[in-house]
Amino acid sequence: MGNERSLQDILGNSWREHFSKEETIKDLLKTLDLKGRIFKNIVTRYSINDDRLAIISTIENTDTSHLEKMIIDVKTGVPTGSR
Repeated sequence: MGNERSLQDILGNSWREHFSKEETIKDLLKTLDLKGRIFKNIVTRYSINDDRLAIISTIENTDTSHLEKMIIDVKTGVPTGSR
């Protein structure tokens, strides 16, 4: 502990733009290894407050071909055990 850095520390003021890119969301899904899910597009994004951003995207369930909504809540604070 003590060496934690926030997203804003790492990305600076461009953290919102970084998480608004479709490529970033695709990489995030790949890292999460959500089997049977393919990213389709970002539907909308909006600020929750100064250090939070909500991103709503569409993903496809490859087993059913149904489209699903995925909500990502990006927080710039220092990581804790609950994040």
